[in-house]
Amino acid sequence: MKLLIADDSELLRKSLRKLLCDVKGISEVYESESVADTLQQLAKVRPDILLLDIQMPDGSGFDVLRTKKTTPKLTIVLTNFPTDSNRRKSLSLGADYFFDKSNEYEKLIGVFESL
Repeated sequence: MKLLIADDSELLRKSLRKLLCDVKGISEVYESESVADTLQQLAKVRPDILLLDIQMPDGSGFDVLRTKKTTPKLTIVLTNFPTDSNRRKSLSLGADYFFDKSNEYEKLIGVFESL
């Protein structure tokens, strides 16, 4: 499966890549750092899984959720802003999971291991 990591932090993208590239079933890992870049990568790469941050330099992950033309099989929002409002909005716009970057990595790994 192809994974797209969409986050404005290069350090976090590299950490997630390292953490997830050995997960069984993940064959390719791509990265994007903005809403525009993410939408381009979605159209070009057609990933099976989208790991999406909310805060982006040119908009938000909500913009991606609203405008994505191709739908990954699985969309996971991973954010430093885990408010109830952001959770509800993410899930209502099509995210399958919503996790807090600061303390829910084990849940994220659990989702990937269950694929």
